[in-house]
Amino acid sequence: MKVFRVEGTFRMGPSIQTFSKEVAAEDESAAREVVYGDLGSKHRAPRRGLWISTVTEVPLTDVVDSLARVKAGAAE
Repeated sequence: MKVFRVEGTFRMGPSIQTFSKEVAAEDESAAREVVYGDLGSKHRAPRRGLWISTVTEVPLTDVVDSLARVKAGAAE
């Protein structure tokens, strides 16, 4: 499994919030789905109110999020 850094913005009430999230996924489209699900669940942001600007693969040595690192199979 790979780790992707997904960056973008989403509408939260009247304001626009930026985000950067690292997720473990098989490919880029799966990483997008994970982020849509997470932000939709935690912030009640609908998909049409969420704009993903970049999805980049992150080498395991540069991963900051410990949960994404463990899910990708890298040791702590």
